[in-house]
Amino acid sequence: EAEGYFKEALEVRRRLKEKDTAYEPAYGISLHSLGLLYYATDKLGKSEGYYLEALEIFREYREKNSACEPYYAVVLNSLGSLYHCLNMFDEAEKYFREAVDIYEELKRKDPSHDSYYAMVLHNLGGLYYSINTFDEAEKYFREALDIYEELKRKDSIHEPHYATTLGSLATLYRATARFDEAEEYFKEAIEIFKQLREKDPSYEQNYAVTLHELGNLYYSIDAFDEAEVCYNEAFKVYKRLREEHPSVYEPDYATVLHSLGNALYKKDRFDEAEKYFREALDIYEELKKKDSVHESQYATILYSLGELYFVTARFDEAEECLEGSLKYSHRLPDLGYLPQRTLAMIRNSPEMFLVSAAIAVSNIKKGELINPFFDLQTVIEFGDEKLKNEAMVALAAFEKLVGVEIDLSPINPTQLSEFPLAVYKCMNGEKTKVEKQPENVVEEMFWLFLEYLDCIN
Repeated sequence: EAEGYFKEALEVRRRLKEKDTAYEPAYGISLHSLGLLYYATDKLGKSEGYYLEALEIFREYREKNSACEPYYAVVLNSLGSLYHCLNMFDEAEKYFREAVDIYEELKRKDPSHDSYYAMVLHNLGGLYYSINTFDEAEKYFREALDIYEELKRKDSIHEPHYATTLGSLATLYRATARFDEAEEYFKEAIEIFKQLREKDPSYEQNYAVTLHELGNLYYSIDAFDEAEVCYNEAFKVYKRLREEHPSVYEPDYATVLHSLGNALYKKDRFDEAEKYFREALDIYEELKKKDSVHESQYATILYSLGELYFVTARFDEAEECLEGSLKYSHRLPDLGYLPQRTLAMIRNSPEMFLVSAAIAVSNIKKGELINPFFDLQTVIEFGDEKLKNEAMVALAAFEKLVGVEIDLSPINPTQLSEFPLAVYKCMNGEKTKVEKQPENVVEEMFWLFLEYLDCIN
């Protein structure tokens, strides 16, 4: 229905601009509005076309009339957000940076642009967070937070933006193991959203999202009781929201079910965990039929359920779930080695352990530092002579590399110790690669080991 109204307005303005070019900016505004609608409803391809057309109109008119400059910057920011969503990071950075430069000039002349400047700074920080450029991300989040803090003193309308930026910084600090700061910022954001939702129920979702994130922080530091409390509170909110708008909040509801199941699993409350995993799985099974984007979350929940069945000695059910999750490894490559490893244990298969080690090591290319020692040592202990010899060679090479303890925390290149930093640089093309192309995943593992040796020798 909304799409129809936007299209009707666009057509009216199109006819007007054909008679009088003074209506071009109004037509550009309608183009941008329709693009925003498509962006909000995940029709990203359609969104891009309308954004780009609007950008060209405002680019031309800003040279004739400086009043169009803010509209041009708004569309730049929208394009940056779109390309960020599409993982087109270079394009996103280009548009965000141009928008930042424009708003920086605008706010010098008119302080009313401060909030827009902070918005784009926050978005640019989010982009850098996505590509693990954490120092830059913190810089822009901090600058945005300082602006919003000043603005909210003058007008409480900026409280939500301040709280959102607190949450972004907290997420960054969690990723860089600054847990005390992360907890402090999450709690402050939660308190703000809690007060806001009492006046305006539309902030219920913000409250639930931030609670869920705090729960994830507690989960990551093994504070499972605290995680359960946060997840439970978020669950109650999403349950209410889902009852009112099922199509909108179904994914969030299922995701927090999965998180709650994980916390209960860690506390050995397996029956309760299974119940939550099952409900989340059923929801995502339906969601993935409508949109394949949900396959990755479906695979993750299948893996969680498979692990639960494994530790409770329900091996047939575990195999079924783990094999099911592997079918979606193209959607979630980082998950691939975990189901493979558990299946190897169920089947007592040294060959499968070797494959799981290969997948684990290959994931270093994607920035995941996963320790394959367990897999390789298992092959050495239980494999035949050929497999043992191959695993011994691989393990010796890997041990030679280590020298220092492997840092398994999320990658921040400025904080990596000697070995992970060498691997990180190697995997990002800063060293010469082995020319020979591997024929299979096991062979690829050994060529990767050779690359690592070349990297540090």
